[in-house]
Amino acid sequence: MEPKNSRPSLDRFTVLTSGTPAERPGLHVVTTRERAEIERWASAHSAQPATGEATASGPAVKTMNDTGAGIRFNFPGFAPFRVISWDEWFRNFEEHDLVFVYEEQRDGGGNDAPAADQAAAVRYRLIKQAVET
Repeated sequence: MEPKNSRPSLDRFTVLTSGTPAERPGLHVVTTRERAEIERWASAHSAQPATGEATASGPAVKTMNDTGAGIRFNFPGFAPFRVISWDEWFRNFEEHDLVFVYEEQRDGGGNDAPAADQAAAVRYRLIKQAVET
C-alpha cells in the first residue's frame, strides 16, 4: 500500500513534455529560431558566433562532422573555431533550416539563473527543423 502523501515518479520525457510549472527549479529546455533569443543566450554565456568550415569570409580551421551547416559558438578559454559575423551565422542557420535548442537552470522563481560553473553548464544543439507533412 502506498503512503497517502507519495506522488508517482515521472520519467524525464514526461517531465520535459508535460508543461512542468515554470517556478519549479531545475533544468529548462528551450527551442527557438528567434534571432534576439539566440543572441541573448550567446551574450549571457560570452559565446561568439563561429565556424570551422571554409566560407567566403575565411579558410577552414577545423574538420567538422555535422549536418553541413558548420556554425558553432566559441566560449571564453575554449575557442577552436573562426569567429564570424552574426549575419553570416544566421545566413547559415536559415539556409540549413536549423532550430537552436539549449538548456538553462531555473532558480525556483521561474527566472533563468546562470549556473555557478557556466562553462560546465553550457549545453546547446543546432538541429534540423522538423518538416511538417
